[in-house]
Amino acid sequence: MGLSVIFCLVPTFHEATIRQYGFMLRGLQEVERDLRDLGIPFKVLSGNPVDEVPSFLRRHEGCALVTDFSPLRTGRAWKSAVGEKLSSTPFYEVDAHNIVPVWVASDKQEVGARTIRKKINEKLPMWLKDFPPLEPQPIEPPLHAQAVAAPLPAEDTSGIISPVPPAPSSTSDRTSVLDEGTLMALSAQLEAAVVASPLDLATAERVLGQLEGVRIDRALLKATGVGKAANELAKAKCDLSTRARTLVDLWKAAVSAEKAAATAGATTATTGAGAAAAGPSGSARSLALPRHPSASLLGECVAPTDWTAIEKCLASNCH
Repeated sequence: MGLSVIFCLVPTFHEATIRQYGFMLRGLQEVERDLRDLGIPFKVLSGNPVDEVPSFLRRHEGCALVTDFSPLRTGRAWKSAVGEKLSSTPFYEVDAHNIVPVWVASDKQEVGARTIRKKINEKLPMWLKDFPPLEPQPIEPPLHAQAVAAPLPAEDTSGIISPVPPAPSSTSDRTSVLDEGTLMALSAQLEAAVVASPLDLATAERVLGQLEGVRIDRALLKATGVGKAANELAKAKCDLSTRARTLVDLWKAAVSAEKAAATAGATTATTGAGAAAAGPSGSARSLALPRHPSASLLGECVAPTDWTAIEKCLASNCH
């Protein structure tokens, strides 16, 4: 089960100025760096959250959505509309602003601090605790498209968000490394199975099972032609096409990540030891590559956010 974080930026939010946006963007840059250090993809969406958030979840087959609590009318309206569009997706709200969640502290509008103080103090022993550390995300093999997460419970009576149950495991439990000769042999077998009439599904499935979870790079793809063979199977419109497409997408994401890492390394080499491309805030800290079992999501989030382009876009919309 993969975790990702998204933030939907509204370019024309009420009468916000570029200075106000700048303060927020500097905080988001820190969030992105910390998340990437943990292998968690981060994506900035731009536009109306009511449209962009559901679109992102559908695009990457998200199995659950967790949002932060806000008492403000605009945020509540957005979340209500998003919930209507994602009626079949579990949707949770977490109060990260208060030690005791608002809905736990009191079930009515309080007239003053004197009436709510006692209620909060009674609940502090349960809620006044440190956040558990966020662990780095493990590297997982791709999930098959047919692997659907079990539904989450509709209500959590403890007041704490329920954990997301794990999706069914894929056919490979870990990534492996195959030599060039083995990959060339598998590529030839897969090509022969695809061009056979009728398509040799048994051989294709056996080879595909061996390729799933294989760690690969640009050099191996170019030398062995295995990527081309897998892509032909993906286009063959057979029972294995979806699995083959998932594998091809994952390999494409891996190659993109490799190119991004090479570019970052070249930038560091030309700007001096230990340096990296600086963002609008002047940060010189390099960004780690995210990890995720969804090839489509990783492909969309693998490149670091272009904060300079975002600032320019906001500047053109702000007064």
